[in-house]
Amino acid sequence: MSNVILVCARGDNKNPYSIDDITKISDRLTPDNIRPREPYAANEKEVLLGVFNGHKSDNVFKANTYAGNLLEPSEDWHRIGSAKPDGSYALFRSDADSVELVTDILASRTIWYIKTNALFIASTSQRAIVFFLRSFQPDKRPYSWMLANGTLGPGFSWDKRIQSLLPDSCLTLCRSSWDITISTEPPVFKSVDLPVEEHREILKQAMEDTFNAMELNPAEWVLPLSGGYDSRIILMLLKNKKSMRCFTIAPDQTHKKGTGYIAKKLAGFYGLEIELVRRGQLSKDPLSKVFNRYLAAGEGRVDDISGYYDGFDLWKSLHDNNCYGVVRGDEIFGWKPVSSFKDVVDLLGVNFFSDYKNLPAPETFGLNKMSWPPHLKPNDGDTPRLWYNKIYQLFRAPYVLSARTDCKSSYVEVINPLLSKKIVSAARRIPDYLQDDKKLYVSIVTELSPKIPFHSSVSEAHDKTFKNLEKTRLVDQISTREGINIIRSELESKYARRLLSDTLIDFLLDGVKVKETLSKRVLISFKHFIKVVTPATVTSSTKSILVEKKSSKKNIDINKMAFRAYMIVAMHRMLESDASAL
Repeated sequence: MSNVILVCARGDNKNPYSIDDITKISDRLTPDNIRPREPYAANEKEVLLGVFNGHKSDNVFKANTYAGNLLEPSEDWHRIGSAKPDGSYALFRSDADSVELVTDILASRTIWYIKTNALFIASTSQRAIVFFLRSFQPDKRPYSWMLANGTLGPGFSWDKRIQSLLPDSCLTLCRSSWDITISTEPPVFKSVDLPVEEHREILKQAMEDTFNAMELNPAEWVLPLSGGYDSRIILMLLKNKKSMRCFTIAPDQTHKKGTGYIAKKLAGFYGLEIELVRRGQLSKDPLSKVFNRYLAAGEGRVDDISGYYDGFDLWKSLHDNNCYGVVRGDEIFGWKPVSSFKDVVDLLGVNFFSDYKNLPAPETFGLNKMSWPPHLKPNDGDTPRLWYNKIYQLFRAPYVLSARTDCKSSYVEVINPLLSKKIVSAARRIPDYLQDDKKLYVSIVTELSPKIPFHSSVSEAHDKTFKNLEKTRLVDQISTREGINIIRSELESKYARRLLSDTLIDFLLDGVKVKETLSKRVLISFKHFIKVVTPATVTSSTKSILVEKKSSKKNIDINKMAFRAYMIVAMHRMLESDASAL
């Protein structure tokens, strides 16, 4: 399902909203390029529940439901106080006495909520909450975060009254006293000194247990396949993959080390058909419509629009072809080596204003100062890898990866089996050195894999450089003349200047530039190709020569920053419209 909304009246009061209102918000949240499916709606003891854009009989029960996937759900999964399940989900439960909200270990599906004197409202959608509140009160705290790194920040919402539920948490509302209690299981990041083989066996067993517990009808689900590790391990471990549909995003399926060719070989090995979706196709709709569709689908939580310049045609196709959901491979097994806290910031893109040499302090623009909340700050004794894990799992997963899921789940359901509690708990025990370049994880996938090569950096260069160059995303659409005109038009409006300071808007308008020449595309592409085919020892030695001359800070792309400001203004317009729609 794409979105859930729960509206509970206080005590014995009558709920002011009806099932007809569920239909209204369902129509409003449905993307403009698909037809809405009939929503599920229930009103039980003045608890109104709505499920939009598809549901199944086994994940709704009266005014109870979950988005995502539960592993081996018990028969009483809907009962208040029943065991907290494993899986990747957002769980909503209610009865005559209580309402309960439950997040998985990483809050891979965000739950937003608000308690007023008369109503308790919880949803996977901020827009749905504002719709039922019939008012919108902007929160300025996300502005600095959005402008600096393209996110809303750690748990912030567009409306200052709306809160998000932390990972691995359970919120309980007592309907008679109108009190809320929240219990959160503290995350434990503690590597364990064990032989490598023992670590490998523990993690592999956690993966196998997760997939053995997952019940999916393969005819209803689609698996995106690439030449990498994540989709491959999913394909290998899925219990019932017969008739599973697959697709791959690539320039072609002919280059023997390219994504498309490898994905086709993998699918063929398991007797599955695979569809090629050509990378870089641009929408026939005006760019302004694509921008608005992106904001409507993802509610402006992240600025990662580059994957949707096809106007969500891929996701529309899945929806229109009766795909219930997509099995994705978000994971937390490590990444590139990090030797400093600055490496973590740069690798994860969690930059503050102070990280850019061409930006003043946010206060100069009338914005809030940025800081990490206590649970995300590095502690004494934390290694860079440990802090990376905290930021990745307690910030990026619940507030960035979940936001990306929101974009897709406006069309189809999305699940991430590699984010199960079994797997995450095992991964938190892995020593730093086995997380560098995902060494332990890679060794498991390689051991289990058929003899089909993995995608390489050279083939990545091929995919990006030599196929359909004119349609790649090497030059972002926001920097085209059409994109810059859209951004300028919004930022020059009186409405924008009521939200953002003149100092900020003038700074952005003075800095935006059109960048769309083919020669620059070829140059960037060629640089990328040379970079990936040059031996690492050569690039490392070159870096060591230049390290003293290189500034420790970088410049922010003003076009990207201006697009983020556009997002802030456009989302305020959208939310104000939602608040006045009833």
